[in-house]
Amino acid sequence: MRILFVSSWTPKNAPAYESRIVNIEKYCRKLGADTSRLFLWKLFFGSPVIVQPLNIPFILRFLRQFDVVIAEGNGSAYVLALTKPLLRSNTLLIYDMHNDALAESYLFEKGRFNLEGYFRGANARLTEYIGFNGFDHFAVASQGLKHNLLDRNPCIQEENVEVILNGVDLELFKSQNLTTNNSQEHPFTVAYSGSYAEYQGIENVVKAAEILRDKNIHFKFMGFRKEDLAIKTDIKNRLKENVTCLDWLPKDELISELRQSDVLVSPSAQCAGYSGRAVFPTKFGEFLALAKPVIVTSIDETSTIVERFDCGFVCKPTSESFAETILNAKQSPKDVLNLKGYNGRRFAEAELDINLICKKYLKFLDKLLKQKTV
Repeated sequence: MRILFVSSWTPKNAPAYESRIVNIEKYCRKLGADTSRLFLWKLFFGSPVIVQPLNIPFILRFLRQFDVVIAEGNGSAYVLALTKPLLRSNTLLIYDMHNDALAESYLFEKGRFNLEGYFRGANARLTEYIGFNGFDHFAVASQGLKHNLLDRNPCIQEENVEVILNGVDLELFKSQNLTTNNSQEHPFTVAYSGSYAEYQGIENVVKAAEILRDKNIHFKFMGFRKEDLAIKTDIKNRLKENVTCLDWLPKDELISELRQSDVLVSPSAQCAGYSGRAVFPTKFGEFLALAKPVIVTSIDETSTIVERFDCGFVCKPTSESFAETILNAKQSPKDVLNLKGYNGRRFAEAELDINLICKKYLKFLDKLLKQKTV
């Protein structure tokens, strides 16, 4: 079977590092699958996804070459749903969900005259509605996303939604240095890498750093891009000598920086109108694979894993709770931190190996394709 992965990410809003679909496509190809990728932003003069249907004739010529077409997120699902009636009847369409775009859009709907917030919300509702109604099969990155999907769309059958977690390359993200002893020369280091979108909840970590200014704790923020310059400058001005801000790094350099840290944070912001975000961030699995204790918020599905397998710390999505939890981690004995990191690595090896994840994905596609051709 020939598989096409379609993404609506643009250079401006793309993840700091590889997205779920890019990662899955790459490792499925390494397993011998016949795969390819299509980035919609490269078509129609880089136009927004909302007007991409104007380019359907060209998109169709490309899609018709494949047996399976997988849409990453609302944007590409919206476009592919509109092309569905024109595709071959035996073409299998899959909607792959890594995040809850509608829930995240609520963070931008602030203020009566916030036109950007209103546009984001309207765009999320439109693309989600058309996307959900245009697909029969779904792959989601967490149980929470599956619950949200079924809750908002009663017409979708539960057996048509497959949970496939974000995987991690265990050979690339190897554990190396264990947590070090803290001293004035080697302060306790808390690190984050990834996107600086508002829904990531970075502001809570920055405020926690301000609270802990005199506690010999150093913070490291990585993954800044050109459009994050204002955020980067603000963080540096507020935290002064207690922070290191690094731009986007090649993967090997990023891993080296993460290994030199004592704990890694995967924060999330509370979304208005929702009890929590049902996500499973790619970086969470990568942090666990490095055998480092992680700090996550109680509103993410990751908190269940951290508590059950004792691989880090869970805090509330507030700056005060982050500060308290970071200080608790700093005061924990070295062997306790190392054990939490070890437990995280064991979980990653058992559940998040990208090769096992991709084998599961390919098996899922093969089963559906056989059903469709019967």
